[in-house]
Amino acid sequence: MRRSELNVFEATILDQLKESCSILKQMRDEQLAWYARVEEQKDQLLDRYDIMQKYHISDSTIYRLKKEGCIHPIYIRRKEFYSLNQIQLLLSQNKLK
Repeated sequence: MRRSELNVFEATILDQLKESCSILKQMRDEQLAWYARVEEQKDQLLDRYDIMQKYHISDSTIYRLKKEGCIHPIYIRRKEFYSLNQIQLLLSQNKLK
């Protein structure tokens, strides 16, 4: 490989590395923003066991509602959380039995 070809190759590699770093930074910023939104909404989230205890809803009912698309879990560190507003809406519609 000639010196000029080597310089072009190095420049191309450097440009690709810069682009990759930029993409990774953007992904990190998006993830941090998502965690910040979750922290703000932490009081509005219930885990499966809270729902079962507070509202006397069975595990199978939660599974059925999730399967039907009535509730959508939010996963935080591999743990399922559900929106308090969603649960209260389903309670008002008598769908949680």
